[in-house]
Amino acid sequence: QNISTDATETVIKGLTAYTTYTVIIRAFTIGFGNFSLPADGSTDEGFPSAPQQLRVQSADATTVTLEWDPPVDHRGVIVNYVIHYQSMKTFVATGGVQRQETIDEEIFTNMTTTNFTVSNLPADFTFSFNVVAVTGRGRGNASNELQVNTPVESPESPV
Repeated sequence: QNISTDATETVIKGLTAYTTYTVIIRAFTIGFGNFSLPADGSTDEGFPSAPQQLRVQSADATTVTLEWDPPVDHRGVIVNYVIHYQSMKTFVATGGVQRQETIDEEIFTNMTTTNFTVSNLPADFTFSFNVVAVTGRGRGNASNELQVNTPVESPESPV
């Protein structure tokens, strides 16, 4: 990119996060002068794009193992992923009174692997999951939302 200016300093806009750039300066008065020595500079980390293709690896009555592809644009070093899941279920309690159970949780994985098992879930619920990548700058955009049913637990066979 060429920038013409009569100032002794300028701001270069439209740069990509977490990228190294090389700048060379050349003065012009009556004609062009010599090029300066190259100077390298880097932009700060940014927020990552969304993880891709969230999918279920396996599921049973109390656990769901999720898998996803990393963000296309890291815009920094991915330090961990955050898994968000939620569910709401209406029950008819004793005496015909309705009650709702709401689950809304986040798990900070503290790792950069692209799969994770969520444990201790209640059976017979439908959960909505999404995943967010995190850089040193913060959270990026959420992945697609994925609906997963935890099946009803089968009663144990009599002995």
